[in-house]
Amino acid sequence: MIEKIKDIYIYIDEAGTLVKTDENKYFILSCYITDSPLQIKDELYSLYESIINTPYLAYEIENFKHQGFHACENHPDIRSRFYSLLLGLNIRIYSVVINKKSRVFERLQARFNESDDLYAFFVRVLLKDRILSERSHNIHIIFEEYGSSISRHLSNMEKVISRIIGGIKANGVKDRISIDVNVHSKEDILLSVIDYTNFVIFQMLKDIPADKNTRMIANFKLIEPKIASLYSMHNAKHYNSRNIINFEEIKVG
Repeated sequence: MIEKIKDIYIYIDEAGTLVKTDENKYFILSCYITDSPLQIKDELYSLYESIINTPYLAYEIENFKHQGFHACENHPDIRSRFYSLLLGLNIRIYSVVINKKSRVFERLQARFNESDDLYAFFVRVLLKDRILSERSHNIHIIFEEYGSSISRHLSNMEKVISRIIGGIKANGVKDRISIDVNVHSKEDILLSVIDYTNFVIFQMLKDIPADKNTRMIANFKLIEPKIASLYSMHNAKHYNSRNIINFEEIKVG
């Protein structure tokens, strides 16, 4: 039976920077894949409306209207409601994490002199297998804005995706691969899913005792079933349903 060609959407965002000297120890690049973005958008807007009409959160509403769904700024009660919703969404999450204090990162910085080139490398690591596995469908890739220019970021990402496709075809894959690439601003509510994903992973990587981090651990447990793969690049370990995510192990690497 021939599989029906679908429209597959991949939303991508990062947490942290590629500057080794900043205060953040990790850089995270994540994406989620879905074939139902309109349904997800409806769910997110419904949650938004529910929050702004919740009396318990009345003191937080004006801030929330200004912020939208932005994990690092939102009130913890809003975060908890978002993560609870995320558990029921039709998504698969993939992440790449690197410790910027590691030798692996030092070697990558030496190899890629420009920040854009290093970012492009992480995109290739994150997306190559995703594109390969979804190549029978129409793929729509949406990046959140990065750097000072949306048009420059779009041009860079189009080149990265073209290189990924070229590499796949060079390995003997003859299938048609249909991909369009877009860059959206932070106002795209569909990007909030990956913003929230990156935030909770980032928080779990901080050196906070478990008894002081119970709420974030609970939030992570809500979304963990949606994480299909997390790759810790600095210690070359893949975490998935057969090898559950171990943040203490990742922090040691």
